[in-house]
Amino acid sequence: MAFDASQFMSPTGSEYEITNSLRMNGNADLDRTPDASNRKTYTLSAWVKRSGLTHASKQISLMDVYVDTNNFTRIVIESDDKLQILSRVSNQNTLALNTSPLLRDVSAWYHIVVAVDTTDGTANDRVKIYINGVEAPVASRTNPDQNYDGHINAAVLHDIGKSTDTSYDGYLAEYNFIDGLALAPSAFGETGDYGEWKPIKYAGAYGDEGFYLDFKSSGVGTAGSGTVGADRSGNGNHYTSSNIAVTDQMLDSPTNNFCTMNSLSPNTSGLTFSEGNLKMAGADIGFFGTMGVSSGKWYYEMHSTNAGSNSQNTSAVGIVHSDALHDTVDSSSNDGFQLFGGVNKARGYYGFVGNKLDEDSNASYGAAFVTGDVIGVALNLDDKEITFYKNNSSQGVAFTSLGSGEWFPLWQNWTGSVGVMNFGQDSSFAGVKTAQGNADGSGVGDFFYAPPSGFLALCTNNLPEPAVIPSEHFNTVLYDGTGAGQTITGVGFQPDWNWTKPRNNTGSHILTDSVRGVAKYHESNSTGVEQSGSTGITSFNSDGYVIGAGNDWSADADIFASWNWKAGNATLASNAFTQGSIASTCSRNVDAGFSIVSWTGNATAGATIGHGLSKAPEIVIIKNRDRAVDWTVFHGALAVDFHIKLHSANGAANSGTRFNSTDPSATLITLGQQDDANGVNGDEMIAYVFHPVEGYSSFNSYVGNGNADGTFVHTGFRPAWVLIKESNEGGEGWQIFDSKRDVDNVQHNRLKADSTNVEATNTGSSTENIDSLSNGFKCRGSSGGINQSGSTYLYLAFAETPFKYSNAR
Repeated sequence: MAFDASQFMSPTGSEYEITNSLRMNGNADLDRTPDASNRKTYTLSAWVKRSGLTHASKQISLMDVYVDTNNFTRIVIESDDKLQILSRVSNQNTLALNTSPLLRDVSAWYHIVVAVDTTDGTANDRVKIYINGVEAPVASRTNPDQNYDGHINAAVLHDIGKSTDTSYDGYLAEYNFIDGLALAPSAFGETGDYGEWKPIKYAGAYGDEGFYLDFKSSGVGTAGSGTVGADRSGNGNHYTSSNIAVTDQMLDSPTNNFCTMNSLSPNTSGLTFSEGNLKMAGADIGFFGTMGVSSGKWYYEMHSTNAGSNSQNTSAVGIVHSDALHDTVDSSSNDGFQLFGGVNKARGYYGFVGNKLDEDSNASYGAAFVTGDVIGVALNLDDKEITFYKNNSSQGVAFTSLGSGEWFPLWQNWTGSVGVMNFGQDSSFAGVKTAQGNADGSGVGDFFYAPPSGFLALCTNNLPEPAVIPSEHFNTVLYDGTGAGQTITGVGFQPDWNWTKPRNNTGSHILTDSVRGVAKYHESNSTGVEQSGSTGITSFNSDGYVIGAGNDWSADADIFASWNWKAGNATLASNAFTQGSIASTCSRNVDAGFSIVSWTGNATAGATIGHGLSKAPEIVIIKNRDRAVDWTVFHGALAVDFHIKLHSANGAANSGTRFNSTDPSATLITLGQQDDANGVNGDEMIAYVFHPVEGYSSFNSYVGNGNADGTFVHTGFRPAWVLIKESNEGGEGWQIFDSKRDVDNVQHNRLKADSTNVEATNTGSSTENIDSLSNGFKCRGSSGGINQSGSTYLYLAFAETPFKYSNAR
């Protein structure tokens, strides 16, 4: 395809801000009939944020040109969540391109570019589709003939949002259509500091029938410069709107993404999301938001659209802690969340009697609220308290001493009630109220009532800057074996812990670190003693490492996955770290919450080692270097005295106190006397230690629901690497996913830390599949490996991009 780079200017480097989007719901539509123009070459660029995915009969129409049932061209996200361009002439598919990725993320924005140039002499280059700056893999294609004329730019009605049999449910922003040029994504976006794809201002020519919709005007109806379909390209190619209200002009945008309610969370057929995932109705279920916060002051509102008049027909609003998000507590077939009926760490204000709800109890608090009332929520995590407002009247501080960790907005429905949330993007509550336009303390947002002083809207611009850039501390590298020594590059830093596995043969998982030194390694799938040899890693370098000619690292025709962590250069020399009762060697990365500790065991219960980090660890992985004994893993989601084995598919065990019945502290790890925790006197030991860092790492648990529409797990970032282990007795093995082996959803390439098996690649509802999303992951298989009903799963996850900057995936 001939991409014409001369038609646009380079970005200036300044941050480009998109201030508005258009919410499209139901039969919303923008339409225009252009003059006949070039039908061979064009580019469509648009930013898309999806809403509920429960619309099996609906597609997302980015452009639909319909002549009749046998002649049309359309660009859509199909009901199977794949992106498609389809052109039909005389009932024959003359152009059909279907991409492989499944676009099922509802918490952030996608950038989609479709570039067409049928004059290109190479058939596969005549149509290209890009998602977030990267050309999308193709599931199937029918290439158009050279110089083929499609229907786009014919003198026929062009629809955006709605087609003859479908409608769009979600948000659109920064819509560019370029007539006569097939452009690369670099005309519209660039890569940011966190690896995210972000918008830049298009500065090139539009052609006669090109247009630019920025949705900065709120007028509706007949096409004009003051309406929501106004063309800002200078061409005056304005679009008429229908079934769109003034209140559908939104502040939610690709450069300031607002919280919505998370329609990926519950699994129930009685649930309805609408109005951009801000309006909820249906079964007796609790819904939580797409953003969690652990500090600061935050404000949001709920409009009780249909509160009802009895205890079975009303709603509650409040917050829920991250520890409760992933528990399935409702035993009914809905398999959802009853967040005010049994889950710990939920707090709320109940409309029917005005009581406050604290976990599974309620107490007298404030006035009851009914249909038409606006409830404000002021969450003050600096002072660990929450206050509710009814129609701007404070009901008093409801709860104090809120726990540390992330808290999320929630709304609890009872049958018949309907609620609409506003996190600062729509004070009209989808047109039910007259918008009031009150901003937060930083000048952001649109609230019905002015937020209390210092309280902020839940949007990415207000989220704190991430503590670290994830790619500087963790990275996956894939490489091909040669049968000889190799230098592996592309890590981006000098790794201190390397974990390597051949993907296509039954070789072991090989773990090497800089504290023990190169040429020394263990196998995660074996209890064996430490091995050594020149065929493994021979040196760590500034951008990777050097390997010898061993089959486990470089067998000819094998392909390898290599996972790398940075512990840092602050290595305290052998036996020089005396923070605990046992002197140790410690390499630590305090910012990223990771250290490697080596010590000589003394088989003494209650002995301690220092971990060198700033917070209490939630992951400790220990191996005796001198004896063929278990890998022992402490996971913070397990009860005290319980541990789990990295080399085994077995569940968590309480067979001895490996950590002396003591959770790690902010400085120390307490050890038992067992040889797989603290060695026989004189045994050399090694430990890999982690605590979570917001936006970079997350270690927790979730409960499976046994459904292909599985549990959603919030991590607060777009994951680069996920390790999942069933903790129940007789459990399944350790499943490893990463974003390099599966660059798109669904992720189905799986290696098992406790097994030498080749990489599993099968897909389907009964296998171990996940979607990696902008703020976590969602189980997309019902197997015991990740999502058996009622089973508890431990996970470790490391970030590709913090949620503040992540694209939808």
